[in-house]
Order: sequence, then structure tokens, then C-alpha cells
Amino acid sequence: MCVLQIAPRLSHILKNNPKLKEAMKEGRVALCTVDTWLLNKLKKFNSLSKLECISEVTSASATGLYDAFDLDYITLNLKVFGIERDALSMVVNNSHDFGFTHASVVGAPIRIAAIIADQAASLIGNACFNKMDAKITLGTGTFLNVNTGDKCRGSRNGAHPMIAWSIRLRGKESEKTDSTVYYTERQFNDSSTLIRFAKTVGLCSNVKELSDMAFSVTDSNGVTFIPKFYSTAGFIGYKQSTTKCHLVRAVLESVVFIVVQFYFLNHED
Repeated sequence: MCVLQIAPRLSHILKNNPKLKEAMKEGRVALCTVDTWLLNKLKKFNSLSKLECISEVTSASATGLYDAFDLDYITLNLKVFGIERDALSMVVNNSHDFGFTHASVVGAPIRIAAIIADQAASLIGNACFNKMDAKITLGTGTFLNVNTGDKCRGSRNGAHPMIAWSIRLRGKESEKTDSTVYYTERQFNDSSTLIRFAKTVGLCSNVKELSDMAFSVTDSNGVTFIPKFYSTAGFIGYKQSTTKCHLVRAVLESVVFIVVQFYFLNHED
């Protein structure tokens, strides 16, 4: 989920649910990430009293409440969003001892050797192990992620500093340290909204048609689509010769332009 959305949404829920807010203050609520829920489901811990309230570091860094630079929760953000620190999960590295799955899950206990989430996991899946390795993900959202090595990098152009992974290095117990790698993330969260929009306004009857429609013309005939659904979205350059296929191509090309914009913004940083 978008870094800019999780903390405000949680704050909104707490403000509009007085009982939940009171329970949080009384220590009867655990505010955790998705990996916490999955871990406890795998281990069959189904009650708050048995809950293992831990979050791995990549999930924590995507909440807007955890500082990738200091590797700790951000006191100011907790105050702004009205969230009690004691209600939040303990943050651990990706190679933490997560224990074993419950035997009933797959027929036998299996060690949970590591947990890693979302775009950080995608970095590993795309073999972006070295500094300046980058990958683009096109799905419900559009993401450009760049491995920044062992340095957490800030940005003046909208890139979020994130944690790629943090792994406990082998050695004597007293000498064990975590090796942490960082990345920057640029994101556009409305890629799937674009596809739904094309169907909603009647450009296609089935989204499966979009690709063939876009490739049936050589260009968008000068039409540009502005994908700003939270402000003003629309077409520019519409003319008498414009067809549905031109409009579809313009909608899909808007994602390409976003990726290109991400690329140049990264170079500015």
C-alpha cells in the first residue's frame, strides 16, 4: 500500500471509532502490518493474548510511521496521527527467527526462514541485489524502485526512501549485526483505475480488448490523457479524426509517460 495512505487511513479509522481508540489507549489493540497477520495465521495464534506482535522491517518502512533512516518509529508522526507507540508491533529484520508453521497448515511444521514484503520482495525477485540496480513494476500500480545500497537516500523530487531488506550477519552472538540495504520508490497508484476508467466511459466492453485496440493504430493521433483522478483527469488534443482506438492508446501511453517522468526525476536526484 502507498506510504502516504496507511498512516492517514489508520488515523481516520481511530478518529471515527471512539471504542477502538479507547481500546488502543488501554492496551487492548494491536496495530500491525499484513505480515503480522499472516505469520500468526500460519502459527495458528488466533487470540490477542497469544498474538506474536512483530513486523518485519520492509513492511514497517511502508507505513509512513517508521523512519528508514533511524530504523525506529517516528515520534512526530505518531503524535500527528494519534497513534499509541505501545500499540504498534516490534520491528524485526527479515531473517528473524519466526519459528515454525503449525503442523495443521501443510501437514508438518515448516520453519519460516524469512519474511519480506511487496516491492522489496520484488527487488529480490528481479535480482536487484547491487547498488543502482532498478526495476519497474506494472500492476495495480506503477513503481520504479532503485537499490541505493547501504545508504538511505532522501529525495527532493518525490521518491520515498525505503528498506529493501535487513539480514542478520553470521558470527559470534556478541558480534552479530544487521546488514541493511535500502531503495527509493516512485509510485503511481492508479494504473488499475486507468483500465477501469476505459471500460466505464465506454471505450471498450471488455478490458481484454484494450491491447488490440491500442496496437490497431500507429499512435494516439495527437491525443494525450492526463491521469489525475484525484484532481482533474481528461483528454487533450481530441479532434474529429480521433477514434476510440486513439483514446485507448492515449490512456495506456499515459502510464509510459509516468515511467519516463520517474526516470528523469531519478536522474535529477
